[in-house]
Amino acid sequence: MTEPGMTALALDLKGRLLEFHAVPPRDDPGGAAPPPDWPALFRAAGLDINRFRSDSHPRRMPPVYADERAAWDGPDLDQPADLLRVEAAAYRGRPVYFFLGPADEPDRYGSCLGGGPRPRLVHLPDLRG
Repeated sequence: MTEPGMTALALDLKGRLLEFHAVPPRDDPGGAAPPPDWPALFRAAGLDINRFRSDSHPRRMPPVYADERAAWDGPDLDQPADLLRVEAAAYRGRPVYFFLGPADEPDRYGSCLGGGPRPRLVHLPDLRG
């Protein structure tokens, strides 16, 4: 993905968001940007952000430029004994990256380029609003 506005997402079989990538615009319009709506991404993933603990040190590097990054750890509702890692990034308040899964798991989108399991990816013109 190289062109501004290109997006990709991975969903589980219940339609819950697992991963999201978006290429931000080339030009910075300047001015104040709104804060990212992280709870909206959690809702799309079928998660309650209030059940997750914020981590001040995101570990994943988003595949595109982002001016804000965030990370959380919390319970996996499908596997209560497991913890999930959520990492997200935004550019000027708009999401450009979201990852949900075990902390040591590679990005799903990146695995499509290098072999390995191939999740179903849906490319859409613009989900960022």
